[in-house]
Amino acid sequence: LMVIHHGLGSSWSVGRVIRDRFSLQNSKMSAARYELLDDSSGPKAAFATDVGMLVLRVTVALMVIHHGVQKLLNPEAFATNTVEKFFPFLPCPLLWTWLAIVVELAGSVCLGLGVFSRVASFLLFFTVGVFANLFHFDVTGVQEF
Repeated sequence: LMVIHHGLGSSWSVGRVIRDRFSLQNSKMSAARYELLDDSSGPKAAFATDVGMLVLRVTVALMVIHHGVQKLLNPEAFATNTVEKFFPFLPCPLLWTWLAIVVELAGSVCLGLGVFSRVASFLLFFTVGVFANLFHFDVTGVQEF
């Protein structure tokens, strides 16, 4: 609610509307309700946001690191059976396989630790978000995805 009020530069917010409605009925209740709505930037909210971001980063990192380890176990087979077969427009399949391994392993570690997380997320988006989905759409189609 503070984003609506301060982010758009408007003088009206949902908190103000609720405050005005309750002030007609009960002035004590409106003050308490308005304080609750405006306390979204306090230390408790910041802590909750930080914990939520940590849990999200670590969860995504653990899911993606598995794919990097799987490719690392046999990069030649992945290059031949996946990259060469499903992405024939990419030259040198083994190079792209090693790039995917590095991005998935190093990107997961960076994301989990919160170091260079924007760069890691950007690279992981293309590795996992684009190429992995293209592979799955090509193999199973839209119906079985």
